[in-house]
Amino acid sequence: MKFSYGKRAISREIKKIKHLRGGVHRYAAQVSMLIDSEITGKGRFRIKTNSFFTRLYPVGFIVEFAKKIIKSTEEIFNTMIFMEISAGNPLTEGKEVLDCHISAMIGLTGDFVGMLAIHCPGTVGMAITGEMLGMDIEEVDEDVKDTLGEIANMVAGGIKQAFAAENVRLELSIPTTVSGKSYTVSSPTKSNRVIIPFDLEQGRFFVEMKYNLN
Repeated sequence: MKFSYGKRAISREIKKIKHLRGGVHRYAAQVSMLIDSEITGKGRFRIKTNSFFTRLYPVGFIVEFAKKIIKSTEEIFNTMIFMEISAGNPLTEGKEVLDCHISAMIGLTGDFVGMLAIHCPGTVGMAITGEMLGMDIEEVDEDVKDTLGEIANMVAGGIKQAFAAENVRLELSIPTTVSGKSYTVSSPTKSNRVIIPFDLEQGRFFVEMKYNLN
């Protein structure tokens, strides 16, 4: 998988990302509505059934998601951000992300529906942004939120390409980023989840996928 982005192009794209506005609790309420809409809404394609994915991925869909998340994330960090990362074992519980203060999210619709999110502490988000934009970052500002939103967009784009090669079609929404010390990201109770931890020199961040198969 190859990406045509350069750092200048990324900087231009970052400025185009739309944000939620308001306090932390308003963020939480708006994000909940966004995710509910993405998960329950129908895409342009007929949603494939559980039996389709069982036949396509006999080892399990969570395993496939984990492989695609790791490959896409490593590709972005190795070729676009030039930061060395290492993936940990997949998680199915979300307790580990509670100490994260920034979340960048993007919805997926099509042959299945879901949401990809990147969660990280402020220090990690600032380090990633500084490396990507080539500038010193001293606080979690709009540049940090825009950068993480664009990274979520590129990771989701890599996952979309990987599924397209297997005749699974997806469309992506506009990424959204929230920050604070007291917000929640909710999704329907029947959705599945997989979380991949990634370690870098400055700390740890997480890439999470919540999805529904109909």
